[in-house]
Amino acid sequence: MQRIADLEACAQRVAELEERVDFAERMLGQQRDAEQLPRGGAGS
Repeated sequence: MQRIADLEACAQRVAELEERVDFAERMLGQQRDAEQLPRGGAGS
């Protein structure tokens, strides 16, 4: 039973890490998109 509990704990940890990676990828994507936007004044 201990191995099952350990495996479930590892699966939970992997799920949490996947969420963090997804978040980091979204943040990097937004930063990259913002850097590609043209920089213009008002009315541009």
